[in-house]
Amino acid sequence: MYRVLATCLALACVLAFASTTPAQSTHPSTSDGPRVSSDELLKEFSDPDWRQRRQGMQQLLQAGDEAEVILTALLRRDLAQETRKNVETALHLVRDNRLLGPSLISLHVKDASPGQVFADISGQCHGAVPCEPDDLWNQKAWPKLTLDVDRRPFWQVVQDLAPRLGVEYLSSDPDEVRISRGSNRPDSVCVSGAFLLTANAMGFPNRLVIDLAVYGEPKISILRSGGLKVQEGLDETGKPLLPQTGRFFGRGFGRFGRRGRFGRPLSALFQKPPDTVSRLGKLKGTVSAFVATGTATWEVTDPISMASTTRVIDSIPVTLEDLTANARKDVYELQLMIPWSARGVQQDEIMELIRNRMKLVDAAGRPFVFSAIDSRSAADGTEILVDFSATQGANAMTGKPAKLTWEVPAEVRELTVPFEFKDLLINDPWN
Repeated sequence: MYRVLATCLALACVLAFASTTPAQSTHPSTSDGPRVSSDELLKEFSDPDWRQRRQGMQQLLQAGDEAEVILTALLRRDLAQETRKNVETALHLVRDNRLLGPSLISLHVKDASPGQVFADISGQCHGAVPCEPDDLWNQKAWPKLTLDVDRRPFWQVVQDLAPRLGVEYLSSDPDEVRISRGSNRPDSVCVSGAFLLTANAMGFPNRLVIDLAVYGEPKISILRSGGLKVQEGLDETGKPLLPQTGRFFGRGFGRFGRRGRFGRPLSALFQKPPDTVSRLGKLKGTVSAFVATGTATWEVTDPISMASTTRVIDSIPVTLEDLTANARKDVYELQLMIPWSARGVQQDEIMELIRNRMKLVDAAGRPFVFSAIDSRSAADGTEILVDFSATQGANAMTGKPAKLTWEVPAEVRELTVPFEFKDLLINDPWN
C-alpha cells in the first residue's frame, strides 16, 4: 500500500516538473516512435526503487502521444497487482498531461508557408491556433519558414515564430492565443507549463497596481481565473513590496475589453515604491485557473415554443426562459435567468460562454448572427438578454429558428498555476 502511494507521489512530482520545465529532447518525434521499449518500461515500473519508477515516467512524458499507446498495451498483459496499479497511475497522469500539460512541438520543414506551419502546430497541440482575420495567411506574400524544431513547448515555439513573421500572438478579447498583424509585446511574460501569464505594473501617485492575465494553449478552455497569491515581491533595490490593503483582489471577467468582450485581469495592490525605483526585481506567486476538461451540448429544438428549463453550469443554475421575435422577425431575443448568488465573476463567465459557444439555426441549418448581450436585475435574480439577427444567405434570408445549441462545460477543474516575473517595468498610467 505504501509503495503504491509512494509511486503516485513520485509520478505526480514528475508530471509537475514536466509541466513547468521545458523538456529536453531524448527521443525523436512521435512519428518515429519513442526509443524506450514496453519491456524496459515494465521493468522500471516493477522496480522497488521509486527513482527507477520516476525515470520510467520521465521517458513516457518525453514519448508524447505514444505514451498512452504504450501504457494501454502494457495493461493488456498479465501484470502483478502492484505493477498494474503503477501502470494505471501512469496512464492517468499521461492523459492529464495531454489535456493540461505543455504540448511538445516538432517541426522539420524547408521553405514552408506560415499557414502550413501553424496548421501543423494546431494538429500537435490538439487545438486550432486562430488568426485575426481568418484569412491572415492569404493576405500577403509571407516569408517562407525553414525550421528544425524537436519537441519544444508550444509557447516557446510561438514566441520564436512571432518576431520572425512580424505578428502578435496574444489577444485580450478574449484572452487567448490569436495570431494577428503587429508586434505590440506585453511588458513581461512568464510561461508555466501549458499556461502563459502577462504582467503590467502601473505606478499611480499613491499606489502600485499590478495586473496579471492568464492565457492557455489552444487546447485549454479557461473559464475564469482568481485566487491570486503573491508569495514574494521585491523592487529593483531588493526591498519588499508592501501590500496597501493587506490583501489581493481579482476582478475575474470584470473588465470589458475591445468590442465589449471580457478580459481576465487579476490585480494586486501595493504601496508605491520611491520615485527612484523604476522596476520590480521579482514578483513570484500563484493564480487559480478554472478550466473546462469536458463539454456537453445543451440542445433545444423549436426554441420559439420551448418551456422554461434549468441546467447547472459550473455550479451556476441557468434557466432558459423563452425566445421571442421583434415585429419584423429579423431579430430574436433569448432570455436567460441566473440567481443573485451567480452575479459577478460567474455571471460574466456565463455571458462569455454565450458569446462563444451558443448557436441558433433555422431548419436548413443556416445560422443566425449573435448581435448583442446585456444583463439587468430582476426580482428573482439576474436576467440576461441575447439578441440574434437574421442573415441573408445565397438564396434566402434565415427562416424561423429551429434549433438552439449551447456547448457548456461538463466538468470544471481548478488548477494552481505558479508564476515568476523578473525585471518588470513600472509604467506611468498617464503616459
